[in-house]
Amino acid sequence: MLVLAGIRVASLRGTSGAIVAGAASGFMNAAAGVGGPALSLYAANADWPLRQFVPNALFYGVVLNVFSVAANGVPGLTAHAWALAGVGLIAGTLAGEGLTRRVPQAWLRNAVMVLSLAGGVTTLLRGLWELCGR
Repeated sequence: MLVLAGIRVASLRGTSGAIVAGAASGFMNAAAGVGGPALSLYAANADWPLRQFVPNALFYGVVLNVFSVAANGVPGLTAHAWALAGVGLIAGTLAGEGLTRRVPQAWLRNAVMVLSLAGGVTTLLRGLWELCGR
């Protein structure tokens, strides 16, 4: 919320910020499958333009998930679920490519932050729900 409000923390930029964001993202991805929010926060705090964020996030996501699969194994999804994931990946890529040409960068940055926040909150609530035994 603070990053969305325009507040930046200088000590979380550069190498030190990248290490903190990478550690948080790796832990969150291995534990709950949501490593993106920490990376998005780092990029927003560092004022990365969208053209810098997207390729870095894609590369980072591939590396992060290779390590997660190595640590946790390949997810046991059905062929139907894998196909749906592939279709979603392609549709999201095409939609994102189209939006970057038509929507202002500031709006897209806020949308990424809101989606990251929503994903993090949803994961937190699911975890608390499981801990409380439903």
